[in-house]
Amino acid sequence: MGNCCGQSTILECQQQQIITKDQMEAEQANKAAIKIQSFVRGYLIRKKHKNYKNNNSAAITATNEYSSSNKQSRQEIQLGDLKKFNSFSKETNIHQNVKQIEKVPESLDNLTKSLRKGLPQFIYDVNESEPDLIMRGPVQDEYDHIYIGQWKDNEKWGKGIQYWPDGSYYEGYWKNNKQNGKGRSIHVEGDVYEGDWKDDKAHGYGKLTTSNGGYYIGEWVNDKQNGKGKEHWPDGASFEGNYVDGIKFGQGVYAVANGSQYIGEFADNCFCGYGIYKCSDGTKYIGYWKQNKMSGQGEFYWNDGSKYIGEFLNDQRDGYGTFYYGDGRIYKGLWRNGKRHGNGIYIGKNKMEKQGKWQNGIFVEWDRQFTNSSVGDDPLFH
Repeated sequence: MGNCCGQSTILECQQQQIITKDQMEAEQANKAAIKIQSFVRGYLIRKKHKNYKNNNSAAITATNEYSSSNKQSRQEIQLGDLKKFNSFSKETNIHQNVKQIEKVPESLDNLTKSLRKGLPQFIYDVNESEPDLIMRGPVQDEYDHIYIGQWKDNEKWGKGIQYWPDGSYYEGYWKNNKQNGKGRSIHVEGDVYEGDWKDDKAHGYGKLTTSNGGYYIGEWVNDKQNGKGKEHWPDGASFEGNYVDGIKFGQGVYAVANGSQYIGEFADNCFCGYGIYKCSDGTKYIGYWKQNKMSGQGEFYWNDGSKYIGEFLNDQRDGYGTFYYGDGRIYKGLWRNGKRHGNGIYIGKNKMEKQGKWQNGIFVEWDRQFTNSSVGDDPLFH
């Protein structure tokens, strides 16, 4: 921008400052646009880390494959009379790696209560028709997971809650020893997922709320955002659109708290394809993007009435394009790195056309037929 101010006209410099400001704002927007992705990745990494520890220690069943990452909460469970849990007979035939305990350790119980604080009671809204479900618990497995809930044929099945040693917590439905159906998981770091599950993975419709208040709500497939969804961040920014395999892909709308907004196509979490970016100060860009940058054919409008219609490359006017000044003057010709570079045609306020040559934004010369043409005090040539 310094070179621009040193060599170009005042008006040219002002236009460059405006477009640079808008580019900076767009960059900030793009960085914010992937925040929730890192939140989701962090959540899944913590899940996988717990699974790794479980799967590399002897194995009780596939039950805890993911469970070690899930964590959710609630103060009261709608599993019937809790006395049934505590009166569970030691002679009852349960999994050989699970043992009955008298109660959930007080320190663990207090930790999960603190994580559940402020959350509404989890609602069990599915009525099981299976008469052979048995209530058991609290029971503890060889990895110190504590489960209170229903069983079927020595597998967790129906309504149940599970505690992890670090304080993570899950409450919801189980099937085949895995989280299946509706459930709520609370991670010890404070992340909360509530929604649909399939075989210990977020699958269906659900909401992930991060510890700092950001959230994603929408469709999931195998622990990844997939389909329609919406993200929101504590700073007021938001995204609503389509996801494929955990990334933004397809049509979407990204909005910033100050009023700036992008509506268009995404690929690999980036502005990519055709889209419209409207800045909070009234300027806007309509055209094509590549990896968050204006690239291809596009139109840029300033709030002083100026506009540029032509080619862009890496957020700069580059190639052939026409610049319309707010006062009626026009330049149409070649550009490089945001500056006039090469042959161009200048049309003054009097509508007279002059063909000339520019280099790095600096006027060089007129074609011979325009050698004696007067440009007066036009700042474009001084």
